[in-house]
Amino acid sequence: MFVGRTLFLVHFLLMRRKASSRLSLSRQRARKAKPRVTRFLQEDLWQAVKTSIDAMSRDTARAQEHYTRVRCLISLL
Repeated sequence: MFVGRTLFLVHFLLMRRKASSRLSLSRQRARKAKPRVTRFLQEDLWQAVKTSIDAMSRDTARAQEHYTRVRCLISLL
């Protein structure tokens, strides 16, 4: 009889421990995300970037490919 109660108590404490750890994990997941910071270039700086890209050399095939990649990348921004 004593062994049965002891096993029940051990089982109860282990289940309680698992439940509390699950609850603590759910609280950790529920933390609010940090606000996103959005930064923009001023119009004159943006124009300077576009001018620099246009001024890139396109003499060789490799330079042309580099220019195209940079222009494509910047167009996504």
